[in-house]
This record gives sequence, structure tokens and C-alpha cells, in this order.
Amino acid sequence: MTKKTKIIALTLAAAMLVSATVLCLFAFAANDSTLPEKVFVGDSVTIPDKTLSLNGESKAATVTVTMPDGGLFGGNRIMASLAGKYNVTYSATIGGQFVTEQASFVALRRPKDMFVANKYATAETGNFTAGEFRYNGVLLTMKNNAEVTFDKVIDVTDFTRADEFLDFMVVPSAEGKNDFAELVITLTDAENSANVVKISVKDGGAENLNGRGSYLKIGANNQTIGGYEYFWDWVNNIPGETKFNTFFKFGTPTWMSFRGIKDSDNDGYYSMNLGLDYADKAFYVSRYWGHDYTVKVCDLDDVALYGSDVWRGFTSGKMKVSFSVSGLTSASAKVLVGNVCGFDLSAEMYEDTTAPQIVLDGNADNPPRSVVGATYKVFDAVAADDLDDNIAVQTTVKYVYGGTEYNVNVVDGKFTTNYQGKYTITYIATDRSGNTSDKQVDVYCDVVKPDVTIDVAQTDVTCGLFEQVSVADAKSVKVNGEGVFNVSARLVAPDGKQVQIEDNTFIPDQTGKYMLTYTATDYVGNAYTRQFTITVEPLTKPVFVAKPYLPVAFIYGFNYDLPVALAYEGKGTAIPAKIYVDNVELNGAFTPGEAQVTNGQVAVRYVAQGTSGTAEYQTVVKVVAPVVTQGEATYIDQSAYFVTSNVTATMEKDFVSVVFGVGGKFVFANKLNARAAGLTFVCADKTFDSVQVVLSDSTDVNKVVTITITYADGKYFVTLPHDGNLYNLGQKGKSIGVSYNNGNYSVVGVDNAVCGKIAYYDNGNAFEGFGDAVYIGVACNTQSGATINFTNIVNQTLGHRSSVGVIGSTDLIAPQIVVDDDADNNYNIG
Repeated sequence: MTKKTKIIALTLAAAMLVSATVLCLFAFAANDSTLPEKVFVGDSVTIPDKTLSLNGESKAATVTVTMPDGGLFGGNRIMASLAGKYNVTYSATIGGQFVTEQASFVALRRPKDMFVANKYATAETGNFTAGEFRYNGVLLTMKNNAEVTFDKVIDVTDFTRADEFLDFMVVPSAEGKNDFAELVITLTDAENSANVVKISVKDGGAENLNGRGSYLKIGANNQTIGGYEYFWDWVNNIPGETKFNTFFKFGTPTWMSFRGIKDSDNDGYYSMNLGLDYADKAFYVSRYWGHDYTVKVCDLDDVALYGSDVWRGFTSGKMKVSFSVSGLTSASAKVLVGNVCGFDLSAEMYEDTTAPQIVLDGNADNPPRSVVGATYKVFDAVAADDLDDNIAVQTTVKYVYGGTEYNVNVVDGKFTTNYQGKYTITYIATDRSGNTSDKQVDVYCDVVKPDVTIDVAQTDVTCGLFEQVSVADAKSVKVNGEGVFNVSARLVAPDGKQVQIEDNTFIPDQTGKYMLTYTATDYVGNAYTRQFTITVEPLTKPVFVAKPYLPVAFIYGFNYDLPVALAYEGKGTAIPAKIYVDNVELNGAFTPGEAQVTNGQVAVRYVAQGTSGTAEYQTVVKVVAPVVTQGEATYIDQSAYFVTSNVTATMEKDFVSVVFGVGGKFVFANKLNARAAGLTFVCADKTFDSVQVVLSDSTDVNKVVTITITYADGKYFVTLPHDGNLYNLGQKGKSIGVSYNNGNYSVVGVDNAVCGKIAYYDNGNAFEGFGDAVYIGVACNTQSGATINFTNIVNQTLGHRSSVGVIGSTDLIAPQIVVDDDADNNYNIG
């Protein structure tokens, strides 16, 4: 059954007729003496009596029927409830000998037999006629709570928009009457029932489309269903500009009426023909309303429409199709289906004469050699058939020696190659109609395992304790030998415990010898190794393994508990460090003084004195003083909170203006509540290539996420670390921006729409959120400089007109940014 089938052309007149008929295709024998060759699913079949004879003695035979699914039936009358081949065995014991005779018949499917309906629905052969026009298919009659499923798993991985996907029409009980409001077609993943695509077709109504059309909307899983509406280009007579309709019933308008109304006597009653381009995850519909033209309904992996809810497709590329209705205004709704995924439902019957196709694991194309005594895994196999699903593949293995074949036991999908020579694996698949296919694979066994060598760019290493060591990636290992090999690297510490290698590096925390082993394992389990030694020597002097994680800046008027730090010496002995600020030893608590405010910075020094020497770490931290006194007036210079690098920050009337130089960046001095931190800006000119919003955990230097905002084709987009997607960044007027939600790891636009979810930190580790607080920074990638005006930082309005107060560490509201001369057009979302 191919996907490309021809839809019968329809010509309909004013009169309308709906019929459901069942055609008898075979003239079966009128008496019980003959077993029919072919029947239809649902027919009752009488198995004729038979007498078996042997050596002049006769005896009445017992009848056993093997059904297409392997079930057994004993008796002379059977209902052919399943499609496929029924094998009839006559047997009798005559003169002490067991005598049998075989016969068979085939139950064929009609198109209606491809549907499974619940108790609120029926599926029958049907047609729609009006004058000279006729549309044949399967008529689905559905009441409330009805569900009808096309009983075939469909592989859609190769579908293109040119292939037949779905073709159907609504058949009203009377011309001009709408019997129901909505037809819902559900595409369900064959392996994951929670992964669904919903196709909604709604009556256009008498007031919309003049009763001659319907609205089509499609969406997957959490997506809001919708469909493109096209503003027609009358000059070129093609679709022009679009808008994506999700509101109310509106979607893509189509030329299929729920009411059997046509535009004029020259028009037909149109069915709806849907197409799917699976590679693009896009759906199409022919006969756009008012034009016999095929248009795109939606693209389910378009990040501009769906953000992080883009649809990736079905797990295995396979699905099932079901139909249901809602909004009934009559006793039932009728839908005539002409084609489902290439199955022409206008056919009188389906007779399966094609054997299933056996597909083997890729290793079977060039079978790896075995060695005497090894265990060999039979290659995985699946069978695909035009009509039947879940076809079992039977496997046998034989050892071939001197022209003779010997059976070999297969246990749990594996067999043992006990002898040198050739083994033949045979795969057999039989569909329910009795069509059989087979494949054979020859595997050769050697007496000894082949010579294999491993080349890897690695040497023995000598290093100091806590010194980072780089090792060769297992993927770079070259294996010199025939066959397929799995290569792994394993590092074991001196205490015998395995050490995790991350990004091809590790930091030894024990002295002694680490053993690094590269192992290449072939298909039958033969392992080939190369081993290297990493010798870790004791420290000759104290060192700081991790630098103290200090605040971005010290704010005048705030009290700080400085982080403790440890140095190590010898074989890992810890040494507590003393803390000095401007050469004054502290007990860990620090409050910036006026002199330090005047100086604008402090020198912080950690000193650890050990038996082998002294370790020292020092750095400079800025000191900011937001509170400014001018005469009798006191106010907060909010620009002081901006800790800058090649950036100038100035507080103006309604904002803090930040001028970025090339490579400029800033970090907001106070840590913000991680539950909500972000920024917003309006882009008056495009003097920057991108803006990076950097979120850094206030206590863990390794937890950093950079959110990059770019502009292209009139839209703003967001990219996240180690995520290849380009997410649409929603706008509110001219305002754009991002904020972060620590509850569900989502990045939210200024329009409150989720535009993506963070999956990784900048260092590539899986994202697990931040602690209680984060620092937020902004870097501007500009070639000539750019000005951005900040109007809000979390819950604080910026500018001279703002209320006096200190921006605390519990602020929750995302800041807002306005660029250049569009400051007067900003939106306050704080």
C-alpha cells in the first residue's frame, strides 16, 4: 500500500444522497461440501466434514482451525473475525497411525474493516452522491463520546506534502444543516500515548464563510492549536501576508462545508485534503477557502510560534489516527473518509499478497567475526507489512559443516560459537495472510581472536596534587582491526575507586598512582586494552585549590560575612586561611568604611601558613556608595549599583543610562532573589549585534547561565547554553526582555510567554537551578558602542523621580531597560 494514491474526482449536483453498502465480491459454494477460498472479515464460515482414509480403512476427521493470530478453534463453524489466513487441519488416527490433511481460506478486509469503533460509533462502506458526482469511502457515524480509530500503525517518517495523508468530508443530514460543530482528528504516537497532534476542524457557521467553509487548526501536546490565514495577493493570485489564528474557532479557512453548501452550480462539494511534511513537521491543506490552492496550516517545530513547546515528532516516527466529534445538534454526525495515509478507502477490498519486509540491525550488513567459545548476539530484526502490525520474526541458527546443517540453541537472543566455521542465522516473518519472507546472515568463527591494536594520543603523566590533568578522549582512540568496537576510558584512583572524567580532564585529590585504561570491545565481547599511569606527587608548598567567591562589590552601609578558604599542602593536609582587608586582619565580618568608599575599592587577601610554606590569594573588590548627600538633600545614586567594565553608568531623570563601549559589560552589585530576575529593553537602533544576560549563582561560581538576545528579520530571539534552538522572544509594544523563573527553569519574555527552558549551565553540566540568590549582568556585543537606559531593577524604579530607598537582596521584580530616545515609550512591568 503506497502513500501516493489517487483520490476519485467528485462531481456533485444539487441533490444529495448518502448510502452505506456492502458488496459481495465472491460467489461462494452453496453447500457445505466445499471450503471457500476467500471470505470477508465478519463472515461465518462452515468447515465441511471430511473422511480420511489409509490402507482401505476410513474414519471421520476432527477439525482444528488455526486463526491468523495463532489461536486455535475446534468445530465446524467459525466467525472470521480476523483478517488473514485460516489454516484448517483435518486429523484422525487410523490403524494406529496419525493422519492429517490441510486446507485453508483467507478472510479479506474491506475498507470499513480497517476501523475500530466504540459503542457510540459505526464504520460502514459509504458514498456521497449528488447528481453526477460521487465520493466513495468509509462512512463514520458518530454520537457523543464516539471514537473511531484507523486500525493500522502508520510510519510517517518519509511523508512529504505531495503524499496522501488524510482526505475526508462532512456529510450533513440535510443541505444547509450543521449536525455538529467540530471534527477532531487525533494523531497518537505509537510508542507514547501522551505525544499527540490534535487536528480541529470547525464549522465556519452561516455567518462566517457563508456556510460554505470551515476553519482548520492544528497543534501538538501543550501547543495552542492554530492555523495560518492568508491575505490574498490578487496581483499574482497567490497567498500573501499571513496571521496565525488561535482565537475562538478561527484558523485556516478551507473550502469544506459542514452544511453541504456550495458557492455555485459550477462548484463541487469539496472534501478536505491534508498533507504532512514530516521532515519539516508542517501540515498543509488543499482548497484554501475561495481558492483551489494548497497552503501551510502550521509548522509545529517553529520556535517563533511555540518557543520551548516545539514538536519534535513521534518517538519512532509511527502513529495511529482516530476520529471524534463535539457540539452535536443532531442525533449523530457523519464523516466520509476517503483516504488515510495512502489507504484508498474507495477500494472494494484489500487482498494482501505482499510478504512483509524484514529489516535487520546495521551490523548484519557486515557481520562481525566470532571466536570459538564466544557468545554471539543475534542481530535485532523487525518486520513491516502493508496491512498487518506486530509481525513476529522467527529466528533459527544452524552450524554448517561438510555440507550438513546442525541446529544451534538460541537462548535470550544469543548463541555460542563452539566450533570454527560458518553459522547461518535465518529470519522468517509471516503476515496474517500467510505471506512469508526470509533473510539469511552468515557468521564466521575463528579459532583465536583476531589481532587488534589500540592507538591513542596518551602518555604516562607525572603531576602534583590538585593539578588539573588532561587525558585523551575515548572517541579519539583508533582501533586497528576488523569489525565494530565500543571504546571506553576508565580512571581508577590509588584507593581503588573509579574517578569521573569530565571534559577529558580531572583534578587528582590523592597522591600515588592513578590507572587510566582504554578498552575496545568487539561484538562478541573480546576486550583489547591499553593502560597508562598518572603519578600524583605530594605538594611541595601550600596551594589554594578553589578561590574564595567574593561579592561583585561591597555596598557602603551593608555588613558582609566573607567566605572562608582552605589551602592544602603535602598529601592534602588542609590549612585554614586568615583574611585581610586593606592589610587589616578580620575574623570574617566586614563593613566598608568611609575611607574605603573614597578609595572606591579594597584589597582582599587570604593567607594560609603551613609547614612547607605560605599560600596567598589576593584580589581587589570595588566599594560602591549609593547614598549621596548634597547640602541638606540626601538621595540614592542608583548608577552606583552598576559595577562596570568599559561601561559608563549615569542616573538621569527617568532611568540609569548605561553607555557600552566595545566589549563593555556590567554586573548589578546586589544579589537578587533567584525566583525572579531579569531585564527588559526597547531597541531604538540596532547598534549592537547581541545582548548577553548573565545569571550567576551568588554562592557557586560554577553555576552560570548566559542568555543571548539577537535580532533578525524584524524579530527578537533568545538562545540558551548548549541548546541549538532559536526561541522567539515575545514583545509588548516595542519592549522586549527576559526574566528567569527558578521554579521551572523557564525564561520568560516581556509578554509573560515562556520562550524556552534552561537545560544546561554554560560549562555544559545539566542545569539544576540556582540557589536562593543570583547576580545579574549584561554584556553588549557592539562594534561602535551602544546606549541602554534602565528604568527598573527588580522592584525598584530608577531615576531622580524614584522613591528614596535601598535596593535590597530580596527584590523580586525584573528590571526594565529602554534604549536611547525611546525612553518615553517604555512599558513599566515592574
